[in-house]
Amino acid sequence: MASLASVVHARPTGDVVSGEDCLVRRVVRQTGPAVAEAVGLPARVQHQAVVLQTQLVARPSFRSTTTQRIRQSVADAQECDTKPAELRFIRPVDRQQRPGGDYRRRVTDTTGWRDLGFARVDTARAARTGDPEVIFGQGKTPEQVVELLRTLRGAHPRRAVLATRLDEAARTAVRAAFGDEVQVEELARCATLGPFPAPTGTVAVVAAGTSDGPVAAEAAATVRAFGATARVVTDVGVAGIHRLLAVRDELDSADCLVVVAGMEGALPSVVGGLTGVPIVAVPTSVGYGASLGGVAALLAMLNSCAPGVVVVNIDNGFGAGVHAARVARQSRGGTADRSAVPGRSTGSRPATNGGPR
Repeated sequence: MASLASVVHARPTGDVVSGEDCLVRRVVRQTGPAVAEAVGLPARVQHQAVVLQTQLVARPSFRSTTTQRIRQSVADAQECDTKPAELRFIRPVDRQQRPGGDYRRRVTDTTGWRDLGFARVDTARAARTGDPEVIFGQGKTPEQVVELLRTLRGAHPRRAVLATRLDEAARTAVRAAFGDEVQVEELARCATLGPFPAPTGTVAVVAAGTSDGPVAAEAAATVRAFGATARVVTDVGVAGIHRLLAVRDELDSADCLVVVAGMEGALPSVVGGLTGVPIVAVPTSVGYGASLGGVAALLAMLNSCAPGVVVVNIDNGFGAGVHAARVARQSRGGTADRSAVPGRSTGSRPATNGGPR
């Protein structure tokens, strides 16, 4: 992109009206005449900056922030190695990350997050939502997974932290790093480090077939890490519906259901017609060619005529487990630990009447 100076010199006279000159106007609006003068822009643009600043200051909504914005922009200009006339001023410069990805003053531990160089760990998520950040292991190296688990464990010493979608190398590295302190689940491809919270409420994870086992196991591991009891019911697909009818009491006694199915994805609709318990449906990528990697099951679940069925993405056992655990906790009057949030009460909420159990 052309520099700010080149854009200005391209129009020696007249008002700023072209597409590129609109960028100049936007820069001037954000930075003010102080930066326009420091950059060495022509007098015409400096004059325009004064006019625009006058307009901004005259508006009450901008009056209190204009001076601070100008001072911030000047400070950023002085700290950049590149020519300050670049159009980078259109977007305010991050105080921690300088243009081009160069971390000049990396902050390793601040309020609410920790910079590991390859990731910024959200150490305050439990304070906001009641549950710590979870590591999505896919695409990460084993060393990164171990470091992330160690960091989250240090930030939440009284609460289990979870890593999902771990390949064999990552699972091996986690075992070597944490020994007996970590619980690794091969089928779920998950690792949990630290003590589980006392369970509140019950989630039944219902899998249509054995092939859906990895996704169902991921959902169950997530439910436990997020503070609810998980019961797994396997191989009750609609091809042998008498198997499902035989466990109907288990469905009715749960506070929330996670129903996992591939192929044509009919199981959540059938379960939704048998019970009034809230249902989270999980389509899986299990099936033959026309299942389209789970798209057929996803569409079937989205079009379910059974009321009360919500659907997550294909193979997203984790997302379903989080939702179901939170429903179960709330239905039993349980609350998440958000005591770190100032002014927020941690008292129990009244149990909701979710119908017969």
